[in-house]
Amino acid sequence: MECLAPEYFDVKIPGALVQRPHLRALSAPYPDEMDVREALAHCFTQGDFKDGGADSRFFQFKLGPLMIRSPNIPARVEAVKIHGLHHVLTGCRADWKGEVEIAGWELGSGCGRYWVAWLLNMGSFTVGLFLYPRALMRAFRTGRTVPDNLYQGVRYDDALLDKSVGDLRRWIYHGAEPSAKDQRSVV
Repeated sequence: MECLAPEYFDVKIPGALVQRPHLRALSAPYPDEMDVREALAHCFTQGDFKDGGADSRFFQFKLGPLMIRSPNIPARVEAVKIHGLHHVLTGCRADWKGEVEIAGWELGSGCGRYWVAWLLNMGSFTVGLFLYPRALMRAFRTGRTVPDNLYQGVRYDDALLDKSVGDLRRWIYHGAEPSAKDQRSVV
């Protein structure tokens, strides 16, 4: 997987982010010490989203020369918040290849009760089969190894956003239970 996968994090050295030479340069490899809220804000600016699109009545995406516009229903808003966090935690960018990779990763690790995430990721997965099949399959296989992702019983709230990127990475990649302080974010 070209975005950051669990084996690319050195958990023995707090805050160290190890990139393997075969990975493409990422625009925003977020350090473990960074607050999730700050990393997410940076991720949104990289993808040219003011807030991830959560507060917009409509969302749009470009498909070739076409700009597709759809209503931003509450189920999508809920799923997109977690999806944005997954971009931060994996290092996948918000370009077509990054969206294909994160779709493979999320489908591999599961989207839980977020039916919109399943649906949208299947669309990106289908695109990835044609445009980036190897990157897609690497991401999917990596997702299959993740004990938990944030679609699995995590409440998106201020307590979650106040955590460090490293805390959430350890939780999803290594199955580490959240500390007592983290329990209020778990549904």
